[in-house]
Amino acid sequence: LSSLQPLANLTTIGGLFLTANQALTSLDGLENIVAIDGNMEFRITQNTLLNDFCAISNAFASETTAISAFNVSGNAYNPTLEQIQDQETCRFVVECPTGDVLLTSQAEVDAFPRGCMTINGSLTIDGADIIDLSPLQDVSYVGGSVNIIRNKSLINLEGLNSLTLVNDSLYIFDNDALIDISSLDQLMLVDEVIIREEDELTNVNGLEGISLVNRMKLDENLKLNDIS
Repeated sequence: LSSLQPLANLTTIGGLFLTANQALTSLDGLENIVAIDGNMEFRITQNTLLNDFCAISNAFASETTAISAFNVSGNAYNPTLEQIQDQETCRFVVECPTGDVLLTSQAEVDAFPRGCMTINGSLTIDGADIIDLSPLQDVSYVGGSVNIIRNKSLINLEGLNSLTLVNDSLYIFDNDALIDISSLDQLMLVDEVIIREEDELTNVNGLEGISLVNRMKLDENLKLNDIS
C-alpha cells in the first residue's frame, strides 16, 4: 500500500489500523474525516517510510474525539497524539545532506537520516569498520558518483536496494571481503560502472537491471568468473 487517496470520500471512522505498509509515506487521503465514531482505536505501526500524519490532524483536534487505544511506533516518524493534533508537528521533514556525502565509519552510516531518498552530490562509503549499509535503504537517486572503496569488512551491499539512478559513475574498489553486489538490482541508469580489485567477488549479479550505461570496466578482480 503506497497511497490512501482512494479513501478521500471517507468522512467518519471508528478506528484506524495501518501496519507494515512499507511504501506509505503519508496519510494523505484522509483529509475529509470530520467525525470519529465512538471511542477510537488508533494503531499505526511498522510503516517504515511514514512521516506525515497531517491529513488527520483536524479530525483529531476535535474536543469530542475519544481515543481508547493509541499506538504509533516503528514508523519513520512516531508522533504523540498531541503532535498529530498540531499542524506544526504532525509531519517530520527529512533533511537530507546537501552536496557530497562521505561516510567513513559505521557510526556515520548509522547516523544517515532515515527517509532520505536523494543525494544531490556524490556518495562515498570508505570506512574500515563499515559492515552494514541498511541505513541507506531509502536512497534512490545520487546526483554524482557512488564510490564504495576500501571497506575491509563489508560483505555485501544490502541497504542500497532502492538505488535506481546514479548520474555519474558507480565505482567499487578494494573491498577485501565483498562477495555480493546483488542488492544493486534496482539500478537502471548510470553513466559508468567500474569494479576494480575485488578479490572475493565471483559474479556481478545485481547489474542486470541496468538499461543505460556508457562505459563498464571490470579490472583485476581475481575470482570474477561470471559476468552473465
